[in-house]
Amino acid sequence: MKLKKRIAVAFALVLIFPLVLTTIAFFVIFRQNYTSPNKNANFGESSISVAANPVEYANDVTREVFNELSLCIQKTPERLANAEYLDELNKKLAAYKSALVIEKNGVATYKGSESLYNKSKDMLDRVSTSVGNADSGNYFGNKGILVKKLSYTLTDGSVGSAFIITDISELVENSKKGLVTLIFCVILIMLATAGGLAIWLYRSILLPLNSLRASTKRMKSGDLDTPVKVTGNDEIGELASDFDDMRRHIKELLAENRRHEIDTKDLIVNISHDLKTPLTAIKGYSEGLLEGVANTPEKREKYVRTIFTKAGEMTTLVDELSTFAKIDTNSIPYHFKSINIFEYFEDGISDIKTDLELQNIELAFFPYADKTTDVIADPEQLTRVVNNIISNSVKYRDPAKVGLICIRLMDAEDFIRVEIEDNGKGIDRKSLPYIFERFYRADASRNSKTGGSGLGLAICKKIIEDGGGRIWAESTEGTGTTVIFMLRKNPNVSKDISENKDSGNAKGDNIE
Repeated sequence: MKLKKRIAVAFALVLIFPLVLTTIAFFVIFRQNYTSPNKNANFGESSISVAANPVEYANDVTREVFNELSLCIQKTPERLANAEYLDELNKKLAAYKSALVIEKNGVATYKGSESLYNKSKDMLDRVSTSVGNADSGNYFGNKGILVKKLSYTLTDGSVGSAFIITDISELVENSKKGLVTLIFCVILIMLATAGGLAIWLYRSILLPLNSLRASTKRMKSGDLDTPVKVTGNDEIGELASDFDDMRRHIKELLAENRRHEIDTKDLIVNISHDLKTPLTAIKGYSEGLLEGVANTPEKREKYVRTIFTKAGEMTTLVDELSTFAKIDTNSIPYHFKSINIFEYFEDGISDIKTDLELQNIELAFFPYADKTTDVIADPEQLTRVVNNIISNSVKYRDPAKVGLICIRLMDAEDFIRVEIEDNGKGIDRKSLPYIFERFYRADASRNSKTGGSGLGLAICKKIIEDGGGRIWAESTEGTGTTVIFMLRKNPNVSKDISENKDSGNAKGDNIE
C-alpha cells in the first residue's frame, strides 16, 4: 500500500473506528446497566431514551394514566373517591415504580404506595399544578422523585389534588453509571486506536526506514555486499529498491575501477616493455653508427632503416595509448560521413597492398556488395579499424605459410558486412570470446615479434559500436581467423549516383 493511501486509511480509521466502537459500546453498556422498572416492558426500544433522559422516560410511561386522570377530573371528578377505580389506575402505574396519591382538603385519602408517599410527602405541597395534557412534572433531583399534580374542585366545594409519584432514582443512577462507563470506554477506544495506528505506522514506516538507515550506514562503512532489504511496494519499498540498485551500481563501478587500475598498471608494464625493445634497438644501432661499426654504405642503410622501423613501432604504440585515453574518457572525435564503401576499400587496399607484399603477404579484395552502396562511417576511424585488424593478422601469421589476407564486402539488408580473413595461427576457443577486451592478449608470451599493447581490437570494437554496428570474430586454430564487422547503410542515399549528387547527399557529404 502506498504511503499516500496508508495515510488516508489512517485518517479514516481515526474518525470511523472510534465512532463505530463508541456506538457499539453505548448500546452494550446501557443495555447492561439500565434495569427497566417494568420487567415485561420492551426495554430494548426505549433504552436510548431512558439513558439520555430518565425524567422524559418517566413522563412518557405515566402519560396514559395522567391523561385519564385529567379526563376524569373534567367530566366525573366524583370517581376519584372510588377506591376500585383508583386501584385500577395505580396498578398501571406500579409497573413503572409509580404510585397514585389523592388528597382532599390537604389530607391524603388514597395512597397507592405508602413508601413512595412517605418519601415524597414533604414535596407535594411544593408541586405546581399540571394543566391539561401537559406531561411534564416536577423533578426533585436530591431524592430522584418525579411528581405530577392535577387539582380539582368537587360539587361540595372541597378542593382535591391527584398526584402521580414516580421514583426514577434507579434510572438516574444507572444512567450515570452508563455515562461514566461510556466515557471510560471512549478513552480506552481512543487509546487502543492511537496505539494500534502507532504500531501499524511504526511497523510499516519506521521499521523499513530504520532498516534502510542501517543499510546506508553499512554502505558508508564500505559494505557493498549486503543487499538492502526491500519490504513492500510503497514509496519506502521503492526507495529501498533504488538504494539497492545504487549499491549494486557502486559495487560494479568500484569493481570496474579496480579492473581499470589493474589494466592501467598492466598497460604501463606492457607499454614499457614494448617501448624498451625498439628503444634498445635504436640505441644499439645508433651507437653502431656513431662508433663506425657500420663501415659500409649497405650496413649504414640497414642501421638507419632499422632505426626508422623501430621509431615507427614506437609511434604506433604511442598512438594506441592516446586512442586508449580517448576511449577511457569517451572522447573519440567522430566525423561521420556518407562514403561509398567500394571506393573506400579500393583506395585503401592499394596503399596497404604494397606494404604487405614486402612482407610476403598477399591481399585479396572481393566486393560482393553493390558497388554504389554508401555507408555512414568516419573514414579516419574506419581506416584505424581496418589497419588494426590487418596488423593483428600480420603479427600472428603462420611463418610456415605464404601469408594471405582476404577482404570481402557483402550486402546484409540495412548493413554492409565486412570480412577480413587471414590464414594465420588462429585463436584458441578459450581465448576467442575475450580478444576484443582491453589489454587482452591471446599470445601471452609477449615476444618481440608479436608485441602489441592489447588495445587494437578493443579500439576497433569501440569505433564500430559507436557507429551503430557490431564486430565479432570466428577462428580455427592452425587455419586462420576472420574478423567480421557491420557498417550501417545510408538510407537517404539512392543507388542512382546522379540523383545522389543532385540531392546533396553524394559521397563525402556530412550526415546530420
